[in-house]
Amino acid sequence: MKDNMFFAKLVAITFCAFSVCLVSFAQTSMDKYEETIKQVDELIASVPAPILEEGTTVVNVHFSNLELTPCDDLNMTLIRYYSKEPETFTAEIDSKASTAVFTLQLDGTSVCHFSNSKIPFTSDVYLAPGETVDVWLDMREVVKRDKTIDEVRRLIYEAGLTECREPIGPPVINLIPVTTNGHYAEVNNNLRSLRDVYLDVKPQDNCISSELADSIMDIYIQNCKGILQGTGSDVQKAFELIDLRLNAANVAATKAYLGKITDTSDLKRVLQFLNLNDTRLLLGQSKMAAFLLYQYYKDLIPNSPLVDYYEALMKSLGVE
Repeated sequence: MKDNMFFAKLVAITFCAFSVCLVSFAQTSMDKYEETIKQVDELIASVPAPILEEGTTVVNVHFSNLELTPCDDLNMTLIRYYSKEPETFTAEIDSKASTAVFTLQLDGTSVCHFSNSKIPFTSDVYLAPGETVDVWLDMREVVKRDKTIDEVRRLIYEAGLTECREPIGPPVINLIPVTTNGHYAEVNNNLRSLRDVYLDVKPQDNCISSELADSIMDIYIQNCKGILQGTGSDVQKAFELIDLRLNAANVAATKAYLGKITDTSDLKRVLQFLNLNDTRLLLGQSKMAAFLLYQYYKDLIPNSPLVDYYEALMKSLGVE
């Protein structure tokens, strides 16, 4: 009897010690990410949050040096807050005033860009509902871009890589930059083009659920460090970090859906680690990336604005 009691106490002590070691290990694992997580959160928090209300927005586009590349009208391609499909609007250019005006009814923070037969594509412009915003477009940038394209084609021709001077496909050149005032001026004036960000997580055949969850978090942090230490404005880095977080959430949900992450607690641990409760995630160009997460695991992110966004989006599309 005494031997049984002694054995039971020994097992209890061993289990407690093992549990303490696991908690300590997990805490140490999180501690090593703490500084990077802090930098990421601070950078994302520096971006103005989306405005979730309706309003009339007036966009005044001002052209400088319009005489260099005359054109009659301007197209705006708009992606509304609660929409996946772009809409196109056209406004006549007043050649005397060198302006084009768009008046829009917005359902929340939206994003657009401009183009026409002379202007390929401008950089993105974020718009707030209920504001009047001025956009400045210098046609010298269009001329500069055209000259760059011509120079690339000339070099290709002279190198003997093509037998004619016809376009062989446009080279990769930055979008035509614009500047704006308004609620998202800092974003618009610093966000020129985003690099693609994604997580490449390939588990080993014998990788268990908890190890895969740890791997996703570790690779996510390594990618965050790469963005933080890379080139580009703070705004560009913030938007890339937003997209990275959304893609990481999608990777975790996909691994769970495919049966690679088999323990729901491991998936929940990754999602809590990613902090999906910031409304700024809805500014990301990859905000549809987490739709699988919403479809199958929304109970694990009850306080995330992603849930409200997807539910409102489905309702706007007539899907209940």
